[in-house]
Amino acid sequence: MTERSKLRPLPRLWDALDSLLALAAVAITGIVIYQIIARAAGMSIRWTEELARLVSIWVVFLGIPALILRRSLIRIEFFFDHMSQRVRRILLVAEFAITAGMLVFLATLTFKQVGETWVQTSAGLEWPNGVFTLPIALGALLGLFVMWHMRHQLLTPIPVGTVIDDVAKDTV
Repeated sequence: MTERSKLRPLPRLWDALDSLLALAAVAITGIVIYQIIARAAGMSIRWTEELARLVSIWVVFLGIPALILRRSLIRIEFFFDHMSQRVRRILLVAEFAITAGMLVFLATLTFKQVGETWVQTSAGLEWPNGVFTLPIALGALLGLFVMWHMRHQLLTPIPVGTVIDDVAKDTV
């Protein structure tokens, strides 16, 4: 295992998610600017609101595996860092189990919902409504994949005082 792969697990997925999320941010910005200009010109273009919302949903749920890759899920580090190694390890196992359980629940629930809503169309874009719930399921599955691949890293406490950005930094 190279030093880079220790610091950046699943580098291809990491890079793909970074690129996709950056592209989505640019797309949302462009859509909203277009919408503002259209409204200023006296036009109301309904599909722009829906498309911006759709891209936002995709960003949020593709952000799940991106945050797991970076070990950046929200937790209160102050208390965690002042606990013994044994307690920290127990909390990491609990965090891992709860996160995995929640992702399994989301994937199961939303894949069913995607199937049920695929035949319905959205008002503005006239796309299948399942496109709006699909990112929840895909984000959950990608999150589970990342968690499984990184299980040893996720269950090992980061040394106290280490900044998460230092762990995720690409040094090679």
